[in-house]
Amino acid sequence: MPNDEFTLACRRYDRSLPIFSGLVKPKGLNLRTVPMDNVRKMFTGIFNGELDAGEFSFAELVFHVSRGNTDLIGIPVFPFRIFRHGFIFCNRASSIKSPEDLKGKKIGCPEWVQTASVWLRGLLAEEYGVTSRNTEYHAPALHHWDEGDEEKRKLPDGSVIHPLELGGKDDGEVLDSALLEGRLDAVIGARPPDSFLRGDPRVGRVIENYREVEAAYYRKSGIFPIMHALVVRKDAVARHADLPKILFDLFVEARRMGHEQTRNDSGLSIVWKESYQEEERKLFQRDPYEYGLAKNRRVIENFLTYCHEQGITRRKIEPKELFSPMTWDLEDSNV
Repeated sequence: MPNDEFTLACRRYDRSLPIFSGLVKPKGLNLRTVPMDNVRKMFTGIFNGELDAGEFSFAELVFHVSRGNTDLIGIPVFPFRIFRHGFIFCNRASSIKSPEDLKGKKIGCPEWVQTASVWLRGLLAEEYGVTSRNTEYHAPALHHWDEGDEEKRKLPDGSVIHPLELGGKDDGEVLDSALLEGRLDAVIGARPPDSFLRGDPRVGRVIENYREVEAAYYRKSGIFPIMHALVVRKDAVARHADLPKILFDLFVEARRMGHEQTRNDSGLSIVWKESYQEEERKLFQRDPYEYGLAKNRRVIENFLTYCHEQGITRRKIEPKELFSPMTWDLEDSNV
């Protein structure tokens, strides 16, 4: 079906931009690319079948796969990765000076099944002893498409996820207001609170030297957290059986081209670009964005452990369950 069109949505990263600019094209596939910056809208479009493939919440993929109720299958391409130690914010009046001080406090997150929040709760428990049993977690929603099932607010360790009423506001506004008013002591998530971005002195980072802490964490663990994964709808694969492999190869080539452009681009507004790139190479000793299941198994297994401990998975799942079988052995050789 050479004229059958497939839609692909993704943000315009340097490693995906060659796809949107047409410098890299899929072989034997009529692909319409849809650049999207609104991740919530992008996730919903993929989930509801308005898009055939694209960048998707890693936690949501895990949540649904563990329940056997997803029309999506993953491809081991990870468009967005970021360390999260710098995304813990507190009300300065709460006397929180370090992550350990979060014990016994009230911590808010936008959604329980938000990838950034899963990583942060896992890190707080593993690195600093802050767990759902010795603190209070509050969230206005369980996940992007919350069914309002209060039973799911009970966690495996016996604790509960405390609700936060939205009251017509979005989750960011609710968390920010609760933090400023002292109803929450701290918040975690994918972005800083608006009050912090405005320079409100009442709000600060819990880990101010987060870059050094994140580098030390990587040296110790070898983990660079995955936020989003590429997914494809199973009905699209039914129309084109090779779609997962075609998209994997497409993103591998786009990343190679994007990295080459970044290395050679003298027009970037970064004063000490070469110095920064050299420092990054010394830390990672590899391409931190490389794709493939084998090269990312340790990170995925760590995340799945966090998901199981936090009640996000209904059962313990294996990394291969998340991805199309035809991608299990694909390797990213463009480093």
